[in-house]
Parts: sequence; C-alpha cells; structure tokens
Amino acid sequence: MEFVIDNSAALLILVFAGCLAGFIAGLFGVGGGVVVVPVIYFILQGLHIDAALAMPMAVSTSLATIVPTALSSVRAHHRLGNIDWPLVRRLAPALLVGVLAGSQLIARLRTEAFVIFFGIFLLMIAANILWRGGRKAYLPQLPAAWIQMLVTAVVGGVSSVAGVGGGATGVPLLTAASVPVHRAIGSCAAFGFLVSSVGALSILASTATPAAAPPGTWKLIYLPGFLVLIPLTVLMAPRGAALGKRLDPALLRKLFAGVLIVGSVRILYSAWAG
Repeated sequence: MEFVIDNSAALLILVFAGCLAGFIAGLFGVGGGVVVVPVIYFILQGLHIDAALAMPMAVSTSLATIVPTALSSVRAHHRLGNIDWPLVRRLAPALLVGVLAGSQLIARLRTEAFVIFFGIFLLMIAANILWRGGRKAYLPQLPAAWIQMLVTAVVGGVSSVAGVGGGATGVPLLTAASVPVHRAIGSCAAFGFLVSSVGALSILASTATPAAAPPGTWKLIYLPGFLVLIPLTVLMAPRGAALGKRLDPALLRKLFAGVLIVGSVRILYSAWAG
C-alpha cells in the first residue's frame, strides 16, 4: 500500500489545513471537520475520484483525524474548566446511538446528494448563529431529560454523517438553552471525541476499500491525508482553546459562523460546478 502524496500542492494544502483544523478544533470545539472534510474532498477530486465516493471518504477521514485532535482539545478545555462533565456523561449514551446510526449511513451511501447535504448542513448552522446574534437564549435552561436525549441522538447522527464532530450542531443548541458559549464549546469538544472515535471505528468495521479509491486508502480513510493532518491538528488544538478562552463570546460566535459559511460555500459550489 502506497503512502505517497505525489502532488506537492496537495501536500502543502494538507499542512495548512492541519494547522487550521487543529486551531479551529480548540477555538470552537468543532473537531476541525469543517476544514478537513472540504480539503480531503477537493484533494480526492483532484485525484479524479468521483464526488459520490470522495465525500464519504472525506467524512470518514475527517472522523479518524478528529479522534486525536478532539482528545487534545478536550485536555485543553478541561484544564480551562470549560467542560460540563455531568452533562457529557448524561447525554453520552444517546449521542452514541446517533453516531452508530450515522456511521452506518456513511458506509452505505454513494450519492452526490451527500455532497449537497454537507454544504447545506454547514450553511444552516451558520445562518442560525448569525440570525440569533446577541439575542437572548430561546430557553432559560436545558429542556426535559427525554428531549435532551432525543436531540442529542440526532446531533450524534448528523455530526457523524457530516464528519464534523459534535460542535457544529451541539454548540448552537446548548447556547440556545442558556449554556454559556465557552462551556458549550468545551463540552462539545468532549462530544466530538465520542462522535469521532465511535464513528470511525464503526466505519472501519463495516466497510471494505473501494476499488476506485486512490493508493493509500484503507477502508474509507485516505491515509496520506490522515497521517499528515494528525500531528498538526494535535499541536494546534490547545492554542485555539487558549485563544477562545480570552475572546468575547459575541466575537467567538461570529468567527464560528464565518468558518461554517466558508466551508459550505466551497462544498455547494463544487456540487454545482461538477
């Protein structure tokens, strides 16, 4: 099996993406998938991989990459006191149910609708954050336990399908229920570790390497990208978490939305142009 990236431009893009993804993972608690998925997707398309295969491969590679990144982010947020561990423990079972369902969908889905789903998913989350702006939370506190479990299962499923950890959906939902943004981001870093580790293992256990995949692919994971991204994301995640602790919550929300919009526009453009 080859582990060579024969395109120097692709290697440089991966290095830049790894640094940015790790920083974003710590800053926003999103696992870095909002950067990793589009980058891996476009690199695979540059290798002439069909979009219907490139997207599940990008999502699977992202989930695998998020595992050590999220762990690094969790450690940083734990030191900063940002994680609500009782909340994480209470919602973990429901989250994992959703993750397992979503990862099985990734293993079986081979359609360009997957590409469009990812782009719209990011755009909707960003629009919600910007629309809410500085408004008060929708709820004065977290809803009833059964509602929390149901919503968390959906978050786990959607997050694993999109390959973005738990932050992209979890942070807006928690802040809408009056959870402070820094605490929501830290808790979602922990959710992101659960989403990525269980999702990646489930995909590995239920897939075979596609015949059309490029050299260096294992199951649905593009190993050259994975191996380049891992050390960079782990290195940069604590730096993002430290900066996020110092930033104003309103600015943090706007930056978060901006990252999601950039990712969604690039993905939707590729679907439209392709």
